[in-house]
Amino acid sequence: MSIIVNIGLKTEGAPITPIQAHRALVRCGACIVRDTVKESATELTLVAELLAPLTAEQAESVAILLSQDCIAQCVDGVGALHGPRADAWGAFNPDYFLAFTERKIEAYNGPGKHYATAIAAKGARDARARALRAEGYKVSCKKVSFDNLGYGLRYTLDATRGES
Repeated sequence: MSIIVNIGLKTEGAPITPIQAHRALVRCGACIVRDTVKESATELTLVAELLAPLTAEQAESVAILLSQDCIAQCVDGVGALHGPRADAWGAFNPDYFLAFTERKIEAYNGPGKHYATAIAAKGARDARARALRAEGYKVSCKKVSFDNLGYGLRYTLDATRGES
């Protein structure tokens, strides 16, 4: 079963960070298999593969937590928009949906990556941060604890294009 969600990281106010989107998914009951950030025609978008589909209520809760009009979820090729203003966006359009197969800019390798040890995770994150900085990204690295959720430590990075 293929379950993928798209969450735009642009809002009226401050942009959403990938880790904020990841936390909202987990808070609303999602089990994330892998995730990445891709650039759509209009914004950076968190693309996450889930173990099980979000219910309409869970997906709407994610959208509300992140101040988004809606989020998109596609389950085995059948897509839907969920959120407080999903109707304003019309029907799900697969032409705008991002999956893991497109060749898009990947500005973030995040908590969906699982490593054998914390040392390996930190090393991989730091290597990716150096590569992104060399490509002109402004990079912020963090260590986040999800012990209360059973995930342990995650070494994450946020990257934005332009400033160094």
